[in-house]
Amino acid sequence: MNKYPCPRLRIALLGMVVMLAGMTMPTSAQALALPPTDDLTLWYTSPATDWETQALPIGNGPLGAKLFGGVATEQIQFNEKTLWTGGPGSSGYNFGNWTSPRPGAIDAVQAQIDRDARMAPSSVASALGQGKTNFGSYQTFGDLFLDFANPPSSTSQYRRELSLREAVARVGYTAGGVEYTREYFASNPGNVIVARLSASQNGRVSFTLRHTSPRNDKSVTAANGRLTIRGTLANNGMRFEAQVQVVNQGGTRTDSGDRVTVSGANSVMLVLSAGTNYSDAYPTYRGGDPASAVTSRVTTAAARSYDELKAAHVADYRNLFDRVKLNIGQTNPTIPTNQLRSGYTGGSSSQDRALEAMFFAYGRYLLISSSRENDILPANLQGVWNNVTNPPWDADYHVNINLQMNYWPAEQTNLRETTRPYDRYISSMVAPGRVTAGNMYGARGWVVNNETNPYGFTGVHNWATSFWFPEAAAWTTQHMYDSYRFSRDLNYLRNTAYPVIKGAAEFWLDFLHTDPRDGKLVVSPSYSPENGDFSAGASMSQQIVREVFTNALAAARALNVDTSFQNEVSTALSRLDPGLRIGRWGQLQEWKSDWDSQTDTHRHVSHLFALHPGNQILPGTAEAQAARVSLNARGDGGTGWSKAWKINFWARLLDGNRAHKLLGEQLKSSTLDNLWDTHPPFQIDGNFGATSGIAEMLVQSQHDTVHVLPALPSAWPTGSVTGLRARGDVTVDTTWRSGAAETITLRTGKSAPIKVRTAAATGAYHVRDESGATVTATRTGDTLGWNATVGKTYTVTFQTSGGNGQTVEGEAFTSQSGVQRADHPGASGGASAGYIQNGDWAAYSGVNTAGLRSFSARVSSAGSGGTIQIRSGSATGTLLGSVAVSPTGGWDTYATVSTTLSGSASGPLYLVFVGSGTNYLFDVDTFTVRT
Repeated sequence: MNKYPCPRLRIALLGMVVMLAGMTMPTSAQALALPPTDDLTLWYTSPATDWETQALPIGNGPLGAKLFGGVATEQIQFNEKTLWTGGPGSSGYNFGNWTSPRPGAIDAVQAQIDRDARMAPSSVASALGQGKTNFGSYQTFGDLFLDFANPPSSTSQYRRELSLREAVARVGYTAGGVEYTREYFASNPGNVIVARLSASQNGRVSFTLRHTSPRNDKSVTAANGRLTIRGTLANNGMRFEAQVQVVNQGGTRTDSGDRVTVSGANSVMLVLSAGTNYSDAYPTYRGGDPASAVTSRVTTAAARSYDELKAAHVADYRNLFDRVKLNIGQTNPTIPTNQLRSGYTGGSSSQDRALEAMFFAYGRYLLISSSRENDILPANLQGVWNNVTNPPWDADYHVNINLQMNYWPAEQTNLRETTRPYDRYISSMVAPGRVTAGNMYGARGWVVNNETNPYGFTGVHNWATSFWFPEAAAWTTQHMYDSYRFSRDLNYLRNTAYPVIKGAAEFWLDFLHTDPRDGKLVVSPSYSPENGDFSAGASMSQQIVREVFTNALAAARALNVDTSFQNEVSTALSRLDPGLRIGRWGQLQEWKSDWDSQTDTHRHVSHLFALHPGNQILPGTAEAQAARVSLNARGDGGTGWSKAWKINFWARLLDGNRAHKLLGEQLKSSTLDNLWDTHPPFQIDGNFGATSGIAEMLVQSQHDTVHVLPALPSAWPTGSVTGLRARGDVTVDTTWRSGAAETITLRTGKSAPIKVRTAAATGAYHVRDESGATVTATRTGDTLGWNATVGKTYTVTFQTSGGNGQTVEGEAFTSQSGVQRADHPGASGGASAGYIQNGDWAAYSGVNTAGLRSFSARVSSAGSGGTIQIRSGSATGTLLGSVAVSPTGGWDTYATVSTTLSGSASGPLYLVFVGSGTNYLFDVDTFTVRT
């Protein structure tokens, strides 16, 4: 096929470009403000020199780019998400399925595990594994370089930035009295990347555009100001094409071989698009040649003005991004983002709040930029960005947590459109997954193991600690059922989610194994991801199967279909080992046998799946306490994505301060200067997991109650958030002060009963609809309920500062047992109630418990932490409430804990202290009680 359009089309295109060159475009560059006036702008005072840690990402879903901002040469590394080696067309590709029959192989492994209880990963891999053959890797499309003519030897007022509010990147500097500005954005409308270069004086924009690639599989030609990069991957025959149109205002433009040179222009616009002949249709995974589609996109975009393209892009992006706004007390950062990150302490400064709020917004920005509704593929391990031919882990789709984590924030933070490629991708794995399920496992349904690619790799490889994870298919469907729970869209459930969920459940109906120890149904062989030995019934395996069965049953009932299937699932559930056991040291067991070690700090905390992202563990239960014990043993370290998962865990345990500590750990030691998460190396799931964790701290709904501010940390005493989503098709806004909700606004998309929980609901409240009419609600403890109507808006207001509030110094006890005054320079009044051990108590005769409804305390702990019991009349009197105190890291490092109080009792206040061990537990600096 010719690399150029037909002669008539070429003449038409040339005429169009000549016409565009004369169009009116802005010519003056505007200096970028230092610092920027926007709290959601990443900014830096020097060019990037490193792709991974410094260059700034833009993307529109299918396309991505990294921008360096050099003065002598600009580098634009770019990607198109479907450019992959491997798969059909490459030698020996087998979808991960066994290339020869292995009759009885799985039965033999199961028999050995039944006999010995465990089996080494290397032995299982030897029996069941198989080396990868042309699994493939995500590829860079190469780099565009703009070599500037006569670059300045020095510049002033240099700034490189990325606006999260607009999804526009900029570079600006002054040289020789001229202000130079560049702008870049990746537009989903039109599927193009657009750049504009301008200067404050006419005739100052001059450069040569060229392309490089680490592969030798392409040709580059220049004609009519358009650079065309076209080639075929040597590994699998995939065709690819990219085009860049140069549109200059003023000056001259010259094509020369594989380059385009612009001289003396007032401004220049670049329009880039790219594509391949990939298709997600099994088994060939090939479609039509990309040339015509790429040509059409670039030609159409180049016919429009820069301002029109930018306006369309910003409107499209902000339609998604602006749905959620978070205020946690941040101020506009006054220092560059790399310094903001390196100076972060997790303390009380508004600059720390600025980084946290930016990190939350950045996760949403990255998801919008790497996963859109018109994508074929979802966000991979690196989103859409990759600069090499052999990226870490192939930049593939790991489905033992990583792909799932990418989409944790999607529904919560009101970005449902970004889940469409996820749904499409999981659905596309069903066909190859059925082959693997039938041929390897002898089961109905479909399956996928530990990792996969764009080519239906649903089988196995032979890396001993990561080759076997058939639970992955069931886990991938969890998000799809959760999407239904958020939207309550029965058409989505019927047409998209349910067929995939049902197939994943059918696999386990056939492949579960009867445990000879107790007759329960278990997964065997079972492997807790990347940790320990193979066994039968590892906790995560059981929890995932329980969840897919529960979801499949609920979905079938909601659709009123498949009665016999419902009966099968119900029977299996009744025999299924639930995978929730409390072990000998109070931990939630990772395996069915009590093998857990208190010194195991492995990055995976897989046995807590039931806590998050599952919903099988409720706060306050014995299992929740066991999960807390396990998390404390694992510690607060780990890789970036591991810390992000722990933020979510602690939020689900309603411990906002510990969740915030993990957020701080991620920002301090697992975040790069460009705010990308690092494993190391860069792995984008940690960004998405952290954004999810922050959302979980503010709103939870996994138990069918809209729980507002369930895990608010003391570092965010006052703030607001708008636009978060709750299950049941509810959109949530809330404002809070002094750690308690002031208002909650709910916009309901369905007519149904609604329950709203928040600590402030124990006090005075009022519910009104959008017309101001009072809505009658019933109150049960801290939960309000009423019947909601579709399309209505309900606002709940609370009295948060009324009643008799009383703040007391901890050391001002009137009697005590064991408690002593402890002098601390950081304490209020210079002292705290300290030297507290298990069973100690302190009485405060000046505080009457009559009518008390809330308790909060400023505490510190270099010990093990513990619990404060709030009692009336005596140390064994009526228990009004209790609150956990976590270690803060030092006796002069403070946190605020709070709880609601219930019950009716009159008498002096007693604080009773409970904990484990013989060391000091914590100090109480001050406490506040309110009626």
